[in-house]
Amino acid sequence: MLDTVIGCAIAFIVGYVLWPEDSRARVDYRLASAHEAIAAYADTLENGGDATTLHTVRRRIHGDLAAVRTELIRLRTDPRHHRTLQAWQNDLDYAETAITRLTGLTATGHHGTPVATPETTRGLTAELRRRAERLREHRPRRVRSPR
Repeated sequence: MLDTVIGCAIAFIVGYVLWPEDSRARVDYRLASAHEAIAAYADTLENGGDATTLHTVRRRIHGDLAAVRTELIRLRTDPRHHRTLQAWQNDLDYAETAITRLTGLTATGHHGTPVATPETTRGLTAELRRRAERLREHRPRRVRSPR
């Protein structure tokens, strides 16, 4: 029993005191970068970027969003980030919805109908850039907890 307590103390000291990894900064940065990348993707789509470039950028964005989702799942066990976790989750959900909408526009656009117009993407890109700016300033949106 004593060896277990000593092991827990060592893990606590090394894990939280000597090596205090704050993943929050990485999540903010990764989410902001993903929002900006999606906005840039929308701009490229609107300006008629070639299919290969769009595909490569879209796959990179999906990879970045998957990395953020994995980090958020890991942070569920860390009590230091409990308050901002839901706000980050909402930002991630918005980014995933945005890239899904833009992917749908791309798929529709391949059949000859130009669907990615400034009117269809302007509001989306403005909101993505606003969210990225807020995340870079480390101002998580307040989310009410369900009662």
